Amino acid sequence: MNSRSLFASFVVANLFTVAAITFSTPVTAKGIQSEQGYILDLASNRPEKFKVQVTKSGIRVDLLNAKCTLVSRAPDWNVVAWKSGDRTIMSISNNDWCHKYHMNKMHWAAELTTPVTIEKDWFKDVPALRCVFPATEVVGLYMQSAIGKKGNKDNVDDKNQAIVMCLDCPSGKSSGSVFARFFGMPAVPGVPLVVKRIRATGTTESTLKTNDIHGRAIPLSIFDAPQGYKKVQFGESFFISKAQNENAKELFNSFLH
Repeated sequence: MNSRSLFASFVVANLFTVAAITFSTPVTAKGIQSEQGYILDLASNRPEKFKVQVTKSGIRVDLLNAKCTLVSRAPDWNVVAWKSGDRTIMSISNNDWCHKYHMNKMHWAAELTTPVTIEKDWFKDVPALRCVFPATEVVGLYMQSAIGKKGNKDNVDDKNQAIVMCLDCPSGKSSGSVFARFFGMPAVPGVPLVVKRIRATGTTESTLKTNDIHGRAIPLSIFDAPQGYKKVQFGESFFISKAQNENAKELFNSFLH
């Protein structure tokens, strides 16, 4: 193969790569409408595992441990969640989801406010945003509930700095903040991919990490809520796995003694 043929092959290969991660207008395949998006497999230290599917117009989060599913989509980005096991379903406004409730009461990330810097970056070959949050004072175990806050501070001078890598996609804060609420975090400019806490001592602790991420066409039907499920009142416990519930009880008992 001559040099001109090699160059042509290189150009074609790169065009396919760009097309794979670029959000485009909806496409139709075999009658199913879809959009270019991303599928992510994530794990947190709660412990919890997530499968996230996100496009410019919707996000779906499957909580594998809690065995429930959440969807939110444009234009209002309200939240609908359901459990297939007992066929129950609930809904809540985007404003209440993002500002009224704290899905994770046992996390230092609930102390985060607004990023001091947001810079474009790359993560596993996909466009990302690197957000640096100012230091917080809570460095030990943390609990928040309707009756107040309680922190187990091992050293108030040893502040935390947080670095959050977010997926840079058109849905931006709309889809990112919906997912961020699982960690008690404030609005972020994209779906969190990595959440790290850096102590004053230099110790780094990972709260969330993305194991795999793939760009592909995603059927918009995955954002549809199931029909015929029993509607129930919104409750934070809906999203709590058995392991998380046991961890919460253990922490609460440690505060009492």
